[in-house]
Amino acid sequence: MKHLTLWTLAWGCLWSASAAVAQDGLINPNDERLRLSAGVFAADSRTELRLDSDAGTLGTLVNAEQDLGLRDHSDAGDVEVELRVRDRHRIRFNYFKLDRNASQALSRQIRFGDDVYNVNDVVTSAIDMRNFGVTYSYEFLRFERYELGASFGVNLVELDATAAVAARNIREQESRTGPTPTVGVHTLFRITKRIHAELRAEYMQLHIDDFEGTVTNLRGALIYRFNDSLGVGLGYALLETEVESEQLQDTGRFSIANDGALLFVRVAF
Repeated sequence: MKHLTLWTLAWGCLWSASAAVAQDGLINPNDERLRLSAGVFAADSRTELRLDSDAGTLGTLVNAEQDLGLRDHSDAGDVEVELRVRDRHRIRFNYFKLDRNASQALSRQIRFGDDVYNVNDVVTSAIDMRNFGVTYSYEFLRFERYELGASFGVNLVELDATAAVAARNIREQESRTGPTPTVGVHTLFRITKRIHAELRAEYMQLHIDDFEGTVTNLRGALIYRFNDSLGVGLGYALLETEVESEQLQDTGRFSIANDGALLFVRVAF
């Protein structure tokens, strides 16, 4: 029902926008000062995690979708705000969250943290993800129909994983929160007065002491503008985060990738 409601709202906004078609004299999207985008991210998820014991005993590498029964497809909300602060300078804010939970009997034994989960144990699990990003970009090439820029951003990623067996009164929880910088490139290409394409890629790999992390963000979309202020976009996005720690009493691995179609409405000024 929740997924149906999100898609219904998105298509409702699209239908409303279709009534707002204006004259062909549209401003160049390069000249927009403020962009507000909100829509639905149809995410296919792939999640792996491993939590070692405090004593250093290696945990089981768990596939959350197969082993724990977490859904591998979700319709999640996606919000983005972009502000042009000067002629070639932009600041972008992104927010994405995805919460999943399941209850499933195990088909194999799993060691997770200090506990061992046996075959046929009914495990209630949850994995929650929050991603808030702030990105500065500079357009070093800017023409009438085309722009190309570079960016530097910080993503605050919060991951929470829980696994519990009520019948045996065992429960393990692991949380990871931290800022991760990214560098990237982006481009905008105006195809017609009403249609333009936006592409961007952001990446960073860090290795600090006993911690290693990788963040990959890809996004591409075609935007159709009904008038100067209102448009709709359809595209693709990939959000991938990998974290591995070898720190004493805090060793483990967490990898989550979400990719799929984007459908959004944009208001611009």
